[in-house]
Amino acid sequence: MKKNKFSLNNLFKDNRVVFVIALVASIAIWIAVSPNRSISVPVSLNIDTANTAVGELGLEILEGQGQKIDVEVEGKWYVISEVQETDIKLNVALNDITKAGEYELHVSATNQSNADFNIVRVTPETVKVKFDYIYTRSFKIDVRANGVKAAEGLIAGSPVLSTNETNIEITGPKSVVETIGSVSAEVDVNATLRSSTSYTSKLNIFKTDGELLTSEEMATLTLPFTEVNVTIPINRSKTVPVNVNFSNQPAYYQQNALPYTSSISEINLIGTTEVMDTLDSIELDPIDFLELGPDNNVFQFDLKLPSGVRSVDDIDQITVTVDTSGIASTTLDVSIFQAVNMPAGKTVSVVTSRKSVVVVGPSDVISSLAAEDVYLEYDLSNTANSTGEMVVDATLKSDRYDSIWSYGKVEVQIRLS
Repeated sequence: MKKNKFSLNNLFKDNRVVFVIALVASIAIWIAVSPNRSISVPVSLNIDTANTAVGELGLEILEGQGQKIDVEVEGKWYVISEVQETDIKLNVALNDITKAGEYELHVSATNQSNADFNIVRVTPETVKVKFDYIYTRSFKIDVRANGVKAAEGLIAGSPVLSTNETNIEITGPKSVVETIGSVSAEVDVNATLRSSTSYTSKLNIFKTDGELLTSEEMATLTLPFTEVNVTIPINRSKTVPVNVNFSNQPAYYQQNALPYTSSISEINLIGTTEVMDTLDSIELDPIDFLELGPDNNVFQFDLKLPSGVRSVDDIDQITVTVDTSGIASTTLDVSIFQAVNMPAGKTVSVVTSRKSVVVVGPSDVISSLAAEDVYLEYDLSNTANSTGEMVVDATLKSDRYDSIWSYGKVEVQIRLS
């Protein structure tokens, strides 16, 4: 069979091939000789102050960032028709900015791509940009309530914030923050209240001249919260006794209390109805007999009140003086020791052979008291899993007298096995 040989002459005799070649050639010629064209590309202004004098000054841009700039580019149509915003970089001169304020800055553009096009012009050629320092200040939140009435027999207290957020830190342009004079939360109650009630209030921020900040100024600020809960306390006043208590007292004084005087025997209080309805007395911390002696008989107590209650007379301390006129003391070397609550299977020996103890009691008892009249008792109820030598607390005891006690804490050293 005879094979057909390729022939360039035959190829050009094919009209279809000639048409394709002609089309490609004409496009190439058109591209080569076509004139440059131009289009406008919108680009967002993004001013970077990092590593600039503006950034080192601590100035930040408040207004002007993100403006749209029309950049006219010129080049072959097949090139510029593909130009994107990211192919163009906008530049502004920051050299003249040395302090806070509004500046008119010149804008230029550069081709930051590998595409072959030129920048013709930018519109607008200048932009207004506002710079300022970012500043933070703390303000106390003033609380106000209007139209508050308490039901008969009750007292309306001053409005308070329901949380511990009594202050607020406000961050924003220094030029705005420095104009702030006060921050307040105000509620309109206009009602008669029988119990403490809470209301939600928006924060009002005032300038030093008493005017509220404008919405535009507020938009420049950053606040951790914009609302607070305001509570109107409805209180009740009440007079209750102040009770003096004792601890570690000998058996005799559990039934026959030592006489004492208190700087306050009863106290006028005011507080929320919920607390005052259940409050019948104020209990002072106990006076420890281990700290009570002939020359140590005056005790001061900080007044501890339930939350929401205060003293009408602003009393915050109470002094109690114990009458020790018939009390005396002596020092004895105690050598008798007695264990109680001995753990099963354990044996104990006292390492301390003799203990010097200051003994306090009625003068007639102390005057005739001897060392053999007393002993030191120590409790081993918490030593079931212990062995070896240890120091334990001891209590002065007497089988003859139930009205004596030791002045100061007494310890003995024992060996447990």
